[in-house]
Amino acid sequence: MTCYLRLINIILILLSFSSCRSASPERPAETSIHPVEQETISPRKTNSTESPPPTRPKLSLLRKRTLSSEPLDSFLVDRQNQILLIASGDSVKFFKLAEGFPYLSEKRLHLEGRRITSLGMDKHHLFLGLSDSTLLVSAKEEERSFPVLGFYRRINSILPLDENTLLVADCASAKTVDLSSRRITSEYKSFSYDICPLLLLDNDHFITGTGSGRIDVWSRTNTIKPLSSIKQHDGEVIHLERDGNTIFTFSRDGSVGVWNNNFEKVLFFIARSSPILSGALTPDGSRILVIYEDHYIALFSHKERKILLCEEINVKRPKSLITLDENNFAVLSEDGTASIFTIKEE
Repeated sequence: MTCYLRLINIILILLSFSSCRSASPERPAETSIHPVEQETISPRKTNSTESPPPTRPKLSLLRKRTLSSEPLDSFLVDRQNQILLIASGDSVKFFKLAEGFPYLSEKRLHLEGRRITSLGMDKHHLFLGLSDSTLLVSAKEEERSFPVLGFYRRINSILPLDENTLLVADCASAKTVDLSSRRITSEYKSFSYDICPLLLLDNDHFITGTGSGRIDVWSRTNTIKPLSSIKQHDGEVIHLERDGNTIFTFSRDGSVGVWNNNFEKVLFFIARSSPILSGALTPDGSRILVIYEDHYIALFSHKERKILLCEEINVKRPKSLITLDENNFAVLSEDGTASIFTIKEE
């Protein structure tokens, strides 16, 4: 009889445990990471039998220009309108995106000690990610603004989708913001920490780069999980660009990835082991420029599959790199100075 009662108790305990497990919500299955065909271009060992190339690119400093008397917090390049935005202190300054950066105008704001950590812009508004995780929407031509709340820790990237909709990336997810209602309307949750850059593929799809090195491809109509995930980088993806059907990914692991449009093939450029600080594609799409944390500049030609240049520059506290054309670029320093360089064949 005692054995019988013990058996009943064991069965009841197992049923109770099974019921508890079934009541707990299950985490959705993570999107599978599909295989990628990979090739890497890196510096070759010197071969004494090879004749040196007839010409090779060299860097030359053209000039330095002070863009702000206060430390640089954030910047935005508007290629369509050829404008550079510099955020420092309580203002956003507008410069022409050309050699010398001619001054255009300034927008003064009342931020009460908050810093501008990210910038976005459309025809009518400035979008500012602030250091207290607030998104501030400010009219460009009027003294009118409003906040949008609900972001986690830090706003990393702001991408206008249309006149009434924004895509905003924070440390937890990408979120859709409706400007008419002034609130977050949907959220794309990632399995990786820190959603960093955003890139629009078409009207229905976008890409996120993450702190773990993953690239996620999302459908705007599916907030549950990405359509596909690619894990080829070993460090944070800090920047995304595209030229036609070619996607460019810049990572803190020291590499630049050049992808075909379906992310099945990638060509990696690695010039140094130091982390990439900033990078950009030239406006004509022919070359890639990066600056490393150890102050080296590397120039890649993805069409020729070559590393054209890797040279140290003398710039104090570099923060970001901006390409002006295929031969000229600027390095922005933390103190608000722009150092403008040209690339010459020698």
